[in-house]
Amino acid sequence: MKVSPSSKAMWLKCEGAHTYRYTDGLTLKSESIDDRRTTGRIVHEVLRAYWRLPATQRTYEVLTSVLEPLLEEAAFSTQVERDAQSMISRFFAAFGTDEKAFPIAATEMLLTGDKDGYSIEAYIDAYYENENYRYIGEVKTGAPDAAYYLEKHEQHLDYAYLMNHLLGPKPTMVVYTLLTPKIATRYSITVTSANLEYADYQWTRYLAWIRNHEPRPVYNAGFWCRFCEFSELCTARRVAGTDEMAKSRYTQRAGFALPAAEEG
Repeated sequence: MKVSPSSKAMWLKCEGAHTYRYTDGLTLKSESIDDRRTTGRIVHEVLRAYWRLPATQRTYEVLTSVLEPLLEEAAFSTQVERDAQSMISRFFAAFGTDEKAFPIAATEMLLTGDKDGYSIEAYIDAYYENENYRYIGEVKTGAPDAAYYLEKHEQHLDYAYLMNHLLGPKPTMVVYTLLTPKIATRYSITVTSANLEYADYQWTRYLAWIRNHEPRPVYNAGFWCRFCEFSELCTARRVAGTDEMAKSRYTQRAGFALPAAEEG
């Protein structure tokens, strides 16, 4: 069975949300959310192509030359086009000079590791290593909130955890580039050996929960609910109790896509 840093981060926030996403396979249907996901995918694709070039060839003209065909090939909404163009412009204005001095060894790199009979997998956007550090580059799109920062805190530990598993121990720094249509900022986090021990402990807890938990998860009602995409559905399902027909109605009314039935 495959698990990921994203699934573990959601489990830490709320077992109920984890169950909706990874057991029930539900995804929220919303035009605005779909637009944000599409914008994020486009921006990631543009930056990966940009980073594959030698540092001296990374120019704003290259960025736009990659972006424009992507926008022309598909009928994206005006909002997607506007947001993607704004993010790319802000990215270069903020980091264009830095990028020319920062070599990238790999993009969209798969990190894997095995633990307690499970396969852990994660993709990182960029990777570079020198004699002192490993650098993991991650691009995040969308407005941050408190839930976002918990998730990213867990993920940066997991990226370093998997990197050390894959390549052996070495000091690791995770460099986050946060992009929205209005913001372009970057911050870095140095991962310590204590961080890696903590990550291993959390993975042990999470995998034990997957292996042993009962069908009814614990709903961590409280502060995180205001940021959770499943908050409306969660309340509705509690009202519905164990009535499967009512659960299905509430699910569809709340705007969630039910997973497609498997053939055969």
